[in-house]
Amino acid sequence: MQPDSVQTGRRRSSKFQFVARAGYVAKGIVYGTVGLLTLGAIYEWFGELYSGLGDAEVTGTRGALEKIASQPFGNFLLIAMTAGLAGYVVWRLVQAINDAEDKGSDASGLFQRAGFFISGSMYALLALYAAQLAGWLGGGEGDGSSQREWTARLMSHEWGIWLIGLVGVAFIGVGIYQCYRSATRKFEKKWQGSNNPWTVRLAQFGVAARGFTLMLIGGIVINAAIQADPDEARGLGHALRSLQDQTYGTVLLTVIGAGLICYGLYCFVNARYRQIDS
Repeated sequence: MQPDSVQTGRRRSSKFQFVARAGYVAKGIVYGTVGLLTLGAIYEWFGELYSGLGDAEVTGTRGALEKIASQPFGNFLLIAMTAGLAGYVVWRLVQAINDAEDKGSDASGLFQRAGFFISGSMYALLALYAAQLAGWLGGGEGDGSSQREWTARLMSHEWGIWLIGLVGVAFIGVGIYQCYRSATRKFEKKWQGSNNPWTVRLAQFGVAARGFTLMLIGGIVINAAIQADPDEARGLGHALRSLQDQTYGTVLLTVIGAGLICYGLYCFVNARYRQIDS
């Protein structure tokens, strides 16, 4: 017989793993939806194939939640998404505070753990937005005015412009790192029991696509800082829409849309096979 403390610890660990894995599922749904909407917006036949997309348009993570809200049982889905995203936030905070990934306390480790904390904060905002759309908190219009107001306040100070620029640089740095993870398959080290070559290739494609979008967002944010224009400091949806009128924009959006769908699948694989330790 094992001591009660050991059995209790295992039960808590099992519950925590469920919460973290639910978070990966919710994240996968969000990015998969962004990818589907991107392809549906540029290919009419794709939108007809997936009739549930309706009037698909190129959008970001918030737009994906809005599309989910418009589906049958949308409110129920939003509640599930809110809970799932909250679970992912908890996992990110545990990675940052408890050092669940064994990054250490040296400069490099603290930098990576700070990245986990920032990521958790960003998904916390997304979870709050899902809760707003579900009618829990009110004010779920999603016009982005609050974000622009805060950005404008920062840009009213010289140090604020530099801060916005540093945020853009951070996005580019994370994007480059994601592409590095894709090329070296570093993510595979965290998987337990899934070595299917096709799964790995799809994950590589998805992680690289997300890395490219992060770099694109970083470039847009830096440009906004240079122009001191808060209206230009937008997220994923604005970054993708900026490609529509570019040369080969359709080709780029096709690759990115397919890549984000693969990134969603990568999140699902993480939900099933990733090593999670609190």
